[in-house]
Amino acid sequence: MAATRSKSENRSQERREKILQAAISLFSEQGYHHSSTRQIAKTAGVSEGTVFNNFESKSALLEVIIQGFYERLRNTAQEGLVNKHSCKEQFDFLAENHICVISEDNFLLMRLLAVYFSEHFNFYLDYRNSSIFKHSKIYTSLFDQVIREGIARKELKEDIKLSAMRDLFFGSMEYGVRSMLAQLETEETALNQKQLKAYAHTLCQPIWQSMANPKELHSKINEKELDLCERLERIAERLEEKI
Repeated sequence: MAATRSKSENRSQERREKILQAAISLFSEQGYHHSSTRQIAKTAGVSEGTVFNNFESKSALLEVIIQGFYERLRNTAQEGLVNKHSCKEQFDFLAENHICVISEDNFLLMRLLAVYFSEHFNFYLDYRNSSIFKHSKIYTSLFDQVIREGIARKELKEDIKLSAMRDLFFGSMEYGVRSMLAQLETEETALNQKQLKAYAHTLCQPIWQSMANPKELHSKINEKELDLCERLERIAERLEEKI
């Protein structure tokens, strides 16, 4: 009985995953409003009834897909932060990862969020009780953690207004992504990973400079100057030996 139940659950999970992937593919190619549940079912190889057995509505399916994007953002960010040690490295990585993950599937997340907001007129009135807010908060808490640790290590100023910096960080990138989307519609050229990362740095560098501890910045400049002087002295010594 247990084995039979396990196989049934696995098949059910596989069908659910196929429906999600079919919806993502169709939403990306032809948009949310132009993709019917009948098309999603056909692409997934299931009946339309099976779609509704797994998801209450197309709107509910949309919400699950958006939640999946936030989970991917959080997971990739957590994995990457492990190998970054300084606050600056972690800050830069969060910006790069955010832009690069959002750019996948032709910026589908941004397009679906726009649809979700238009579908749910009272979203902003009850934002804190929405599932989207909960997933977003879990993800953005990684930024809070990086900044708090940076303050504790004195790499950042002590009087930082964390909520304002968080809004600036994610808000500037979301606005930047919209600008990129407008550019893509005009030029029809995709940006590569290197260009996306460079754009993330351009957007977020002023935010970093506003938070960085001046003493820490000065210390790093001095370290570079000292290193350069030492290297020049070694070169001079080698030249004197040859003369």
